[in-house]
Amino acid sequence: MRLKKGVSIRGASTETILAILIVNSIYLDMGYEFVITSCTDGTHGYSSEHYKGDAFDSRTRHMTEDDVDLLIDNVRSSLGSEFDVVYEPNPPHMHVEYDPKRPTNEL
Repeated sequence: MRLKKGVSIRGASTETILAILIVNSIYLDMGYEFVITSCTDGTHGYSSEHYKGDAFDSRTRHMTEDDVDLLIDNVRSSLGSEFDVVYEPNPPHMHVEYDPKRPTNEL
């Protein structure tokens, strides 16, 4: 795992850090290096979860299209419904954000 030059994880939530560790293992299992291209740094949409420490982006440009599809599927199934996982094509990367659909005290 490595951070692209200039990337900051300062203020990343514990949920984001856990997701980063899980995603790293998926990249490794697939034989690819996991490169975080953005976390709490950079410029994003006004209400982006990046600014709250609840999102990160990772590089996919070095992967085949089929492997990107497999990566997205594996990450979604590993992280579960509290995370949104989206492929963004320009520039190519995977966006992961912690976005629980219900309060933490509900079962």
